[in-house]
Amino acid sequence: MRICFFARVDEDALTKVGFYVDDIRILRELGHEVVIATAAHRIPWDCDLYVGWWFTSGIAPLAVAKLCGKPSITIGPIHYHDKMFGYRTRALCIRAAIRCTLRYTDAAVVDSKIEYSGAQELGARNLYMIYHGLSTPAEARPRSRRTPVVLSIGHLGRGGVARKGFDNVIRAIPLVTHRVPDARFVFAGTIGSGFYLDKLAASIGVSDRVSFPGRIKNQARDELLQSAMVLAQPSAYEGFGLAQLEAMGAGLPVVTSPVGAVPEVVGDAGLYCNKDSVVDIAAQIISVLEDAIVWNRLSRMGRERATSLFTYEARKVKVQQVIEDVMSSTSRVNRERQNGRAPAMS
Repeated sequence: MRICFFARVDEDALTKVGFYVDDIRILRELGHEVVIATAAHRIPWDCDLYVGWWFTSGIAPLAVAKLCGKPSITIGPIHYHDKMFGYRTRALCIRAAIRCTLRYTDAAVVDSKIEYSGAQELGARNLYMIYHGLSTPAEARPRSRRTPVVLSIGHLGRGGVARKGFDNVIRAIPLVTHRVPDARFVFAGTIGSGFYLDKLAASIGVSDRVSFPGRIKNQARDELLQSAMVLAQPSAYEGFGLAQLEAMGAGLPVVTSPVGAVPEVVGDAGLYCNKDSVVDIAAQIISVLEDAIVWNRLSRMGRERATSLFTYEARKVKVQQVIEDVMSSTSRVNRERQNGRAPAMS
């Protein structure tokens, strides 16, 4: 089957951002021909199925699918319950696009229970929940082979920093290094509009403790996850918490905040902090850096949770089921139309 995979991003993101990489790989491993489109005018008109990532820009492949009489699947979070940066803060036209896509796509796929409930409140039809999955490394590097690096992963534009709480991680550095003098901090991710973490670090005298490598390829990301000592991600909201899951899969202990879908993903396999308290963020980071017993417990529990509940193969099986459901429903509707009957409502 010929499938159009659409995401309105730069093409480089499709090879570096895990959820794009995984879903394209899944479609190909299921035996489909995958045609990539990153702009609306590049969406082909001769596909059997249209898959769009994000419920905002996903309205473009949905429109093409409707005009061609073909089915569509739309994937992504909505952040309906994110009061600071989510659905309710978006422009009216964006909210309208999200509601339209949820209502008219043949399958709406979200990535957590909290996102599922938000999509339901917005009137989604044909709704599915599929967790992201990992292809975890064969083994996790032990504490003795790691360095005292505190890693944070996410978009480093002004909005991304506020959503992920990276500014408070910077503010926590003096408290951490007072107890752990050789600690270093790495903030990996695209350096976007309004980036100011470098200036913040300079203003409190910790520039020599931080680095900003920008967006990193999968191999470099994997090496960071295997060499760091703790992931610090005190988010304001997460529709899933992919960075947290990737860290857990690599045996990297997680310090995060109990918001959005984070408790679904992390469970009791991480340390939770008050995202607004620099003192608390520092205290949780220090406890992981200093205490080998805490580190080993969280490393083991995180990896066990990631490899048992969030596997790449589990996502693959569920994506295949969604495709089969959509295609069988489309075939039924087409048969009913050919027989002159009004299609039954699903």
